[in-house]
Amino acid sequence: MPEEQPQEETNQVQSKEKEQHEAYKKLMKQIEFFQPFDDTEIDKLFKYCSIRKYEAGEIITKENVEDYIFYVVLKGSVRITKVDLSHTKRHLATIKAGGCFGEMAILLHEKRTATASAENDCFIIEIDARMEELELEIQVKILRQFGIIVSKRLSDSNLR
Repeated sequence: MPEEQPQEETNQVQSKEKEQHEAYKKLMKQIEFFQPFDDTEIDKLFKYCSIRKYEAGEIITKENVEDYIFYVVLKGSVRITKVDLSHTKRHLATIKAGGCFGEMAILLHEKRTATASAENDCFIIEIDARMEELELEIQVKILRQFGIIVSKRLSDSNLR
């Protein structure tokens, strides 16, 4: 039979987890993608999130892989690359802290069209887009934010 933790230890662990949650929530609120969400909505959304550290050069997601994760860069930067028809790896973009990627695979229900790798050590919020249980109002806000991201990227590409 496993040894029970004393109540004081349990309370300390819970307190530390709550502090960490509040710190991440504060960081999330500073990121443009999360600005339309109030504290309660961020708390609900947080249930679908994980925060992961990637080492420099580590692959975050690969081209032609099917997944349902949307990524937001908390710290560091991410390099987006694609292998073209001549099998040459092309640099498409660098996503810096506060930026996000992965929305197209979710919106189109298709495999990843590019590879994302950590350009340096970075912390990434990974949001599982299979959030059917999440309130409709929050899902609509997420889709609206995806629309804004896609529109800005399209506008930026038209300026090049």
